[in-house]
Amino acid sequence: MINKNTSTVQNINKINIQKMLSPIIRKHDPSFSRCHETSIIRDDLLRGELSTTAKITENHDYLVSCQDIINSLPNIILNKCIRAIIPEFDEIKIDMFDSEEIKQFIREANCEFLGYFCQHETMEDGANLLNGYINKVYFSPEYNEYHMFIDDIASIVWDIREQDKIGKKWEGLLPTKQQIDTIINNFEKLEDTIKAIDDVREAIIYNASINSSCPICKAAQKKYKYVLKEIHRMRQERI
Repeated sequence: MINKNTSTVQNINKINIQKMLSPIIRKHDPSFSRCHETSIIRDDLLRGELSTTAKITENHDYLVSCQDIINSLPNIILNKCIRAIIPEFDEIKIDMFDSEEIKQFIREANCEFLGYFCQHETMEDGANLLNGYINKVYFSPEYNEYHMFIDDIASIVWDIREQDKIGKKWEGLLPTKQQIDTIINNFEKLEDTIKAIDDVREAIIYNASINSSCPICKAAQKKYKYVLKEIHRMRQERI
């Protein structure tokens, strides 16, 4: 007869071993390796830092061409707008020697500051507008085509390097000039939206230089500092 507890322990141990081995198995899985490496290649291409080192001259030339192709495409940065950070306030501790008046004052302050929340309404108008334009670009068919084209080039780079490792010349085909021009021409349809993104981003940066933080949160932080100062004064008066 099998002990249920023993069986359960064995199953748990089996699951734990599988979890430990999973990263090792994935590391040696060709499909995982390709997906991971092409992601790194894509970033290198977009930064213009692709390594074109190769044993075979033709493979080196192909890698140079891949970087040149990416360099010829429009460069667009679509970082989401960073919203203002809501400040968090530490709980004010009650001292055992505090009077009832001071204890009550501290409790009321903690109720106010520990549950503090701000919508940043005045600052978020620009952020919402900017993110709306960015989403419009992200979900457009032109951007999807642009994104897939870059992924294809990254995949080609991976293939070239794999062939070069075994001392073979890559026999594939690079995109034609017509295909590259089509990507560029289609992407130009987004120029108005991209210009709007740049205009809103500049406005946000300008406003941030004048008013770098939410005025409501700034007032709350000043009030919190005053409360701490007032508690210290009240305690000193009791000494």
